[in-house]
Amino acid sequence: MKTINIDPRRILLFSGLLIAGLPMSSAFAQSRVQAEPLHQIKIPVNRSVPAEVISLRQATISSQLTSTVVELPLLVGDTIHKDELIAELDCSDNQLALQQSGAELSALSSSRVLARQQLDRLNKLRLSNNASEEQVNQKQAELNVVSAQIKGQSIAINMAERQVEKCRIHAPFSGVVTRVHSEVGNFVTPGSAIVSVVDTDNIELSARVGHTEIDPIISSDSLLFLFQGQTFPVSTRATLPVIDTTTQSQHMRLDFIDLKPPVGAIGRLQWSLSGNILPAPFILARNNQNGVFIIDDSVDDGAVARFVTIPGAKQGQPAAVVMDPDTRIITDGRFGLADGDAVIID
Repeated sequence: MKTINIDPRRILLFSGLLIAGLPMSSAFAQSRVQAEPLHQIKIPVNRSVPAEVISLRQATISSQLTSTVVELPLLVGDTIHKDELIAELDCSDNQLALQQSGAELSALSSSRVLARQQLDRLNKLRLSNNASEEQVNQKQAELNVVSAQIKGQSIAINMAERQVEKCRIHAPFSGVVTRVHSEVGNFVTPGSAIVSVVDTDNIELSARVGHTEIDPIISSDSLLFLFQGQTFPVSTRATLPVIDTTTQSQHMRLDFIDLKPPVGAIGRLQWSLSGNILPAPFILARNNQNGVFIIDDSVDDGAVARFVTIPGAKQGQPAAVVMDPDTRIITDGRFGLADGDAVIID
């Protein structure tokens, strides 16, 4: 007769389970797993899109007169300040026009003095009946005409003075000369380009971003412009409330916080996703839903694995989770688990 050796420890285990009223299978359903707190395994996730540095002010400054360039002291690359002289045009004709207008005003002023004196004399004569009312009215009309001519001539002088001022072209803002369009001696007409200037201080970052990324960018605590190995911190200024129907993107403008790259620099706008980001390998599928296994040690019989669904999570991609940073995530032994499985934590 064959002898069967039974391990006394198994007999004690089975006896204990029967006394406790527990099924024997529960003793062998425990899986050995490893777990780490969420704050130790979360990862930073960066995303980026192309972006360009643009100037808020750039202008091609043109002549407003028909004249000749007599002075053009600038070269490409020169830094200029607001109201600095950019170019000077020949102003001889305009100055002569101004002098002529001034001479005509002086003549009209003398005529008005004479007309007033004559009117005063006629008013005195009329008191003694030595002048008619018609003579007085006629002289008053002459005085009114001269006064109106003086007003018109004053306006003409103001216009002539403005023309003289236009002979000296000044910078409308501070910046850098990017192009010189004319030369000393060139004949220019109204609209002829003289120089192009770009403001290098008032700049912004321009980027087109998928409309689904707008909220993550706004809520991100790390926005950077990457250009030739350098990083420039930026902050969002405005988002155009218009979605491009072709690319499904929106136009964003961002301010530079400290350092500024050169105007025209093309690089990438990078942002970090906020919140707790789980690495892609921990995202599993159960019952047609994606989520992660965590340790639940609130049960009386020991720790169990809980499957927590993560809305919007996709397998093979990191996912943002809303959990306590101390939540223990099952890192090893997770593939064969089901929700509610008893586990032993190594």
